[in-house]
Amino acid sequence: MSNPNRNQLALGISIVALSVAMVVWVELFTFSKVVHLPQWADALPWPIFAPSFLVLFCLIPAAFGTDTFKSAYKAIIFSLLVCPLAAVVAYALNPLNQTRFLPANALFNYFWVIGFHCLIPALLVLVTRAIFDFIYRTFHS
Repeated sequence: MSNPNRNQLALGISIVALSVAMVVWVELFTFSKVVHLPQWADALPWPIFAPSFLVLFCLIPAAFGTDTFKSAYKAIIFSLLVCPLAAVVAYALNPLNQTRFLPANALFNYFWVIGFHCLIPALLVLVTRAIFDFIYRTFHS
């Protein structure tokens, strides 16, 4: 039996956390030929993948706070479709980016964030959730 309140809470936490991260560090998520990494990124194993680590961390509630794998899958997909909008809006509001190419650049950045920064972390949390569910079903059935 699905618990809608638990699923919505997990989804909400992931969406808020990931949207805030994408707005605060918009320059990490949007396409740029030069990336200026924050100091905290040096503590990561691969600092250049700081946005992917943020995505991974922010998707944990959606992956493990939901009650079923199907709910986790839906929450992660929804998060990946909604959260990049925060980065794109922050990108579009920057006066330096407001050129005649802004609509095309904003659309490109939306797909850039999803494809370059979000897909692998999303797959990692989904695969991990599937493994945990498999182990749980194996030992509790």
